[in-house]
Amino acid sequence: MKNDIAKIFHIQGLRVIKVEAKEKDIEVEVQLKKGGIKCPHCGKRRFISHQKGRLSQVKHQFWGDKQVILKGRKNRWWCKGCKRAFTESWPGLRKWSRKTQEAEQQILSLLRPRSFRQLEKEYGITDRVARYLLAKLDTSCIWEEEKRQSKIRLGIDEHSFRGR
Repeated sequence: MKNDIAKIFHIQGLRVIKVEAKEKDIEVEVQLKKGGIKCPHCGKRRFISHQKGRLSQVKHQFWGDKQVILKGRKNRWWCKGCKRAFTESWPGLRKWSRKTQEAEQQILSLLRPRSFRQLEKEYGITDRVARYLLAKLDTSCIWEEEKRQSKIRLGIDEHSFRGR
């Protein structure tokens, strides 16, 4: 059953420990699977526990009118091979982020048919968060591809107010 929950919420690579549905959100307690940890410096899988991480909460998805929040600890490990400490990383989550990449994509798709104010009223996503995600998007145009598809047509307006 817990494996089915991981498939529903798209959290493969994480082990589901407990799911708790509250009034405004669904809290999913997760832990990184044991096979998913390896030293980022030397690539070995021989390590011991170095430090227990603090409990962190990460926004993952919007499920209807509720938010799915992942709760878990990112532990620190000591590699026996290269004698260095490292922190485990969760799949789909950047180092200091409080939102998964799936949540960011979902916020942008929710923003398409709505204004910033509607997004804040319906989902509780602030204007600042939505604008930050929009600014991070790469919207540069590839002119060679546009020329090849001949989608761009520039013309000169031949009308003037003075009759010239």
